[in-house]
Amino acid sequence: MKKTKMWVSFLFLAFISMVIIGCGSDSHSPSPPGVLAVTTASLPGTTVGTAYSQALAASGGTTPYTWSISAGVLPAGLSLNTSTGVISGTPTTAAAGTNFTVMVTDSATSAGTATKVLSITVIASGTSLSITTTSPLAAGVVGTVYGSVTLVASGGTGPYTWTVASGSALPTGLTLSTAGVISGTPSVSGTTVVNITVTDANAGTVTKALSITVSAASAALTISGVASSGAPMSGSAFLKDSANNPEMNTPIDAQTGKFSFNVSGKTAPYMLRAGTLYSMSNGPGTANINPLTHLMVANAAGFTNMSSMNAFYNNPSSTEMNTISGKMGTALTTMQTTMQQLLTSYNVATVNPITAPITIGQGMDRMFDDVKMAIDANGNVTMMYVNGTAAGTAAYTGPMGNMSGGMMGTVITPPTTPPVSGITITPSLVRMQVNATQQQQFTATGLTAPVTWSVAPATGGGSITTGGLYTGPNVQGMFIVMATGADGKSATATVQMGSGGMMM
Repeated sequence: MKKTKMWVSFLFLAFISMVIIGCGSDSHSPSPPGVLAVTTASLPGTTVGTAYSQALAASGGTTPYTWSISAGVLPAGLSLNTSTGVISGTPTTAAAGTNFTVMVTDSATSAGTATKVLSITVIASGTSLSITTTSPLAAGVVGTVYGSVTLVASGGTGPYTWTVASGSALPTGLTLSTAGVISGTPSVSGTTVVNITVTDANAGTVTKALSITVSAASAALTISGVASSGAPMSGSAFLKDSANNPEMNTPIDAQTGKFSFNVSGKTAPYMLRAGTLYSMSNGPGTANINPLTHLMVANAAGFTNMSSMNAFYNNPSSTEMNTISGKMGTALTTMQTTMQQLLTSYNVATVNPITAPITIGQGMDRMFDDVKMAIDANGNVTMMYVNGTAAGTAAYTGPMGNMSGGMMGTVITPPTTPPVSGITITPSLVRMQVNATQQQQFTATGLTAPVTWSVAPATGGGSITTGGLYTGPNVQGMFIVMATGADGKSATATVQMGSGGMMM
């Protein structure tokens, strides 16, 4: 009996030991809960009258959680669901972000708590969100890039989104980005009233009417004309304004002699040149360049030689430029009176060589085909026939800058149709520089041998050999090289001698 009791006691102790050992080795027992904390960092704002719903979040402790407001109050119209932690409702009053404290309590036997100070900003509906950009907006010009106007809003909750209201439109060619930038290139003039809408992050909207005026592109201020001395001139035409701004240049059409300057922003009057020939313009319009315009400018200004004319052009005086311009009408009258016989023979007695339409080969330009002008270093002007039986005969001689002091020579009646002789001198135009290379070989075709070469003016115009090798004088001027055949037929070439880069 005693042995039986001992065996039962042994078995009981063994069982207790196994239970203790087994419990000590159980790897699946739950870990203690983490520290309870409110993890919501901040809450978004809203607008009065706009439904609101934001859930608070927590971590650690033992779920489920219970939520409450431990200090302060929620904005009017909002409430906290103690079970879910959702703050919801429709705010009724604006609130400038007043703080309140939320508390979370876990469900452990010894309940843990955590708190967090948060705030919700509630702005008034409608009136707070506004477009502060005023009307009218910056004006535009047709064909000119618009100056990228950025619209501005205030109130509401950013970011803002900008749109053109339905049924409204910006001027043609302009667009509005969602960031509120109006840009583009307008293509139609007029004043447009456009309704612009801005929408904030809470879907609040406001619309404002803004106007934009687009002006028609200003017509370019141009001076255009024909540069000719018989044949159309080529190369470039040049212009200086009375404010002595940098010289402008523009190409000359080699077929028609036409050229054009845009003088917007420049100061009238203007002095023009092509090669060594000058002209004048008192404003936008027509200003041809030819031998007679050159003599008119010289007469109005009193330039006695090419050197003084070039020097003034390089550094014009505003006062003197206006004085010259004011005397151009008198210079026209003097020219027409002095050269009346010559002009009448070509039916251009009343034509203004500066402003009249010029047609190559007709009227005044036909006269320049038959009568060439030479000016020596001293300013002596010779206008000489170069075609027909009168070739080599002076039609006019006189001092540059004083046309009335000159005299007419022999004036002939030109044939109805200009002769087509097939006679040419190559090259027909030579441009040289003082103190530079001053020799040029000329050749003539279509003339009956022997060919005689000559230069006008005979004194001071340079020299030429029997073989056509010309040597120019080391002075500024315009000179004529003539080749005459045994039968009396002739052809001419022009030599322009410039200085200081004036020959372009």
